[in-house]
Amino acid sequence: MSLWQAALILVVADGVAITAMMLVRRHAPAGSYFKDTSEAAGVFAAAGTTFAVLVAFTFLLAFESYDDARNSSEEEAIAVVTLFHTAEFFRPARRDDLQRELICYGRAVISTEWPEMRHNRRSPLVDGWVSRLERSFQPVNGDTETVGSAIQNWFNQTDARQLARRKRLTEAAPFVPPTVWFFLILGGLLEIGFVLFFADKTERVAAQAMLVSAVTVFVVASLIMIHFLDSPYTGQSGSVEPSAMRQSLRSIELERRARHQSGALPCGPRGQPVRA
Repeated sequence: MSLWQAALILVVADGVAITAMMLVRRHAPAGSYFKDTSEAAGVFAAAGTTFAVLVAFTFLLAFESYDDARNSSEEEAIAVVTLFHTAEFFRPARRDDLQRELICYGRAVISTEWPEMRHNRRSPLVDGWVSRLERSFQPVNGDTETVGSAIQNWFNQTDARQLARRKRLTEAAPFVPPTVWFFLILGGLLEIGFVLFFADKTERVAAQAMLVSAVTVFVVASLIMIHFLDSPYTGQSGSVEPSAMRQSLRSIELERRARHQSGALPCGPRGQPVRA
């Protein structure tokens, strides 16, 4: 959800709530529908506190999910760079193949898997590069102690990359279940509806409009924030982007140029395999 979409939802919700208040106000008795407004205010405060606790708990869990999505994408990017450096200890033929395929893996993550995650899907193209990396690594032999240590580090960083990717893909699925959304929306509607019973035709119109407007804004804004955090890969402003992977690929390209490593990559700019 973009900033403009969120603002539009707030404006529409506010407009509907104010219109409802004005309609209810026409038939409202003097002093509101409640005989004892202080008792009604106490009930409203208790209901509002309960709703606020539910929103805060859901917001905290959604924020943790959003933060995990961001951290896992960074961990995956770091693992790719570390694997690139680890490949330096292998023989030139194996080294070049693995390093080039790591670049293609990163390109595929950025170009294909990120858009797929918006629909809670993984990219078969990335899976293909994972399989190709495994095949290219199989002929590597630990004929020296240094190479043996590098092989062990390769296994460790591969595990780290796979775990980070798995966590990243997991966070693409909505974290807040439909049942919780039902209670959040129901609670928000009841909060706004409760305010309508404070309608008083002897009160100023501006004061009545402000009363329902303030509650509506906070209720709707809370739900929008939870929805935003629950959908970390929407591609909108503030969502989790593959910036860490882009930075890793830029760092790798700079190192390849500094070392005068040439040779065509086995993929295009978007990670699509190309024929030799």
